[in-house]
Amino acid sequence: MNIYTLYKVQNRSESKKGFTLVEMLVSMALFTIILTIALGALLMVIKANQQAKAIKLVVNNLNLAIEGMSRELRVGTNICVNKIGTNCNTPENSKGSDIIYYTTDKGEPLASYTINNNRIMWCDANCDQLNDYLPLTGSDVFVEDLRFYVRGAPVGDDRQPSVLIVINGYTRQADQLIKLDIQTFVSQRKLQF
Repeated sequence: MNIYTLYKVQNRSESKKGFTLVEMLVSMALFTIILTIALGALLMVIKANQQAKAIKLVVNNLNLAIEGMSRELRVGTNICVNKIGTNCNTPENSKGSDIIYYTTDKGEPLASYTINNNRIMWCDANCDQLNDYLPLTGSDVFVEDLRFYVRGAPVGDDRQPSVLIVINGYTRQADQLIKLDIQTFVSQRKLQF
């Protein structure tokens, strides 16, 4: 074998070691497709996580308001839905009210909960107008309806006072509307017989 033939054989074997231009283009196209799919999935996961966090914040806000109302009504007394001067009255068959009055555990009469501007509001005994009420829910929760169903409230009734609280509302997350329908039942701790 002469040197020229040996050189040709060696060049052919070296030229087979690299990638062709077509192979490079195909591999880059596949890599780009896979990367696009993975990036799309990652962006969807990030968006779902943000929505879940926002919903959790709204639910926590509403839960805090409900727990506060429940605790105050549980330890309070003289629960009623009608305020007559400085007295409290609840008809025997209350059909539900959007406001509730009670005497706090500290003895302050006619503290109340109500709904105003799609928010749950609270007031101690010193409130004269809705402007004096303090909001319990954040501005990201829209309470459409708040109802208090009182049972056993007139003094002398043979039933322990209790309240069913029904809340209907919604929250907005991006372009999505999320409905909230919540109920809780509270019975007064202090016996009222």
